[in-house]
Amino acid sequence: ARGKWTVTVASRGSKLFGGALHDELSREDVEALILDGFFPRVATDAVANRSRSALHEFGLPYAADPAITRHLAAFLRSHGGKPTKILWNGGVTKSPAIRARLLGVMAGWSTDGAPRELPDPAPDLAVARGAAYYGLARRGEGVRIGGGSPHAYYVGVDTSSVATDQVTVLCVAPVGLVEGERVRVSHPSLEAIANRPVRFRLYSSSELTGDLCGDVLTVPLATLTEQAPLYTVLRYPRSSQEVSLQVSLEAHLSELGALEIECVANATGNDTDRWRLAFDLRAVASEGAPPITDSDNKEDPQALTLAVEILRALYEQRTGARFSELQPPSIMKALQAPLGPKDTWSPTTLRALWEPLKDLRGGRGKSAPHEARWMNLVGYCLRPGFGYALDDWRVKETWRLFNAGLVHDKDSPCRLEWWVMWRRISGGLTKTQQDEIWKRLQPYLLPKPQVERKPVARQELAEMWRTIASMERLPSRIKSELGDALIAELEKKSAPEHALWAVGRLGARVPLYGSIDEAVPAKKAERWLERLLSLTWKGEPEALAAAELARMSGDRTRDLGEDVRRRLADRLRTVADSERLVRVVLEPIAREAKEERLAFGDALPQGLRMVAASSIE
Repeated sequence: ARGKWTVTVASRGSKLFGGALHDELSREDVEALILDGFFPRVATDAVANRSRSALHEFGLPYAADPAITRHLAAFLRSHGGKPTKILWNGGVTKSPAIRARLLGVMAGWSTDGAPRELPDPAPDLAVARGAAYYGLARRGEGVRIGGGSPHAYYVGVDTSSVATDQVTVLCVAPVGLVEGERVRVSHPSLEAIANRPVRFRLYSSSELTGDLCGDVLTVPLATLTEQAPLYTVLRYPRSSQEVSLQVSLEAHLSELGALEIECVANATGNDTDRWRLAFDLRAVASEGAPPITDSDNKEDPQALTLAVEILRALYEQRTGARFSELQPPSIMKALQAPLGPKDTWSPTTLRALWEPLKDLRGGRGKSAPHEARWMNLVGYCLRPGFGYALDDWRVKETWRLFNAGLVHDKDSPCRLEWWVMWRRISGGLTKTQQDEIWKRLQPYLLPKPQVERKPVARQELAEMWRTIASMERLPSRIKSELGDALIAELEKKSAPEHALWAVGRLGARVPLYGSIDEAVPAKKAERWLERLLSLTWKGEPEALAAAELARMSGDRTRDLGEDVRRRLADRLRTVADSERLVRVVLEPIAREAKEERLAFGDALPQGLRMVAASSIE
């Protein structure tokens, strides 16, 4: 084989050949890059790097540390063993250089030298053969090897307060539980909360070996390893309110390494009152990371209790009670008294306020101002519809209102707040739900041929456009049609103020939450930009819309041509304080907080992070 190769990276734009980059790679360079990068020589006590950047992969559990040998060292330490034999199962281990490096690293971890290689003429089939043999063993036609679970598993329970370095847990799977075995865990004081978001915390331990199923114990937190918690809602259909139920647990350790727990309601007279909780035992908490504890919640419980009391006083039929004199216009000021300025409310506070609002939705019909304020608060507390545990459930509960509609549907402020609410939580709406909103808005925005456009007040029409422009899961075809209509409006002398913002959102090169597959084609966005450049700009609104259309993503299929982006950059330099906008159309950079606020139409709650659009879906 040749020892050297020349690599050429083509330039972009008009300097396709003149701007190309060239370099020469040798075989030794490539081998060193792969071996030292992915399989470095490390000590037996090596720890994998667990840190992540602020912008991280969404839904893709890539390891933060690419060094496989560091992960291998941590795995062997956690199981307390030193391998004496090794079986390669294909993939990268087919490379003799990689196998030699792994054997050399493991040889340094043991005084007995490197593990002995087991012969396997077809390493690509190692896993398939193992699976087939396991199937035969399950049928009694082979030898089944198993020693049961090496760990005991516990579920955290809420009891009387304990020291900050301790935790109270219930044993649900003792050491030695055999894969496939099912056990019943009962305790006379065990209760579960239904019809509200809850968190189940799962722990494991290889040190506590004498505990039995159903044992409740308070132990130092340091003796346990916390697994990834499970957030869910136990839906109890016979009540719409929060309810506590006596329950038992049924635990099953599957052959695939998942601990399945069913929470079974006792004495309800219905066998269907059971909820399945599936914990992934491979999603272990990061080494060295502090465990999640209730003390991590910095919210003032007394302030939240007072805020909930204020909401109940406004929407419940009570007279003479505390805060009963409050009216909708003054409710936000009243809430800020105990909670502080609303821009500082954390996601925990906002979602905690959403829950009583959900329960109080029947009170929104007291008057038109009550309903308008209720929708304003719901949208504000749930924005942007994603980013916090169980937001999908919260949005689903809020969506129940869509078909129910407004109580005071003739009131203009109510109709405005209706569309503002859906815009604010649009990021949590599914594609089907966004399609339903489009069907509702199409007669007002883009009526079908031969159908007269439905009349609507100018301010409500503006909110409709802002709402539909926020629906990033709509097909690009619909976005293109909407953008064409807005561009035509902008070319008129009396162009509406909302049109520029909506065009920027519809044609954005970098979506806020949607799939890049539904982005408007680059050629379409380029035509919109050319028409914007031909207009007389009044200032910042035109500049912001144009920058969203031309924002550089680093993806050649989405980015506009270099020529039009440079012409836009020259135009932007004539606008005051435009240095940042010039950068976003010439280089791929992450959004700042101000840009997020402008794109969403609201400031994000503190604690929510944006993710790189290129990593979504």
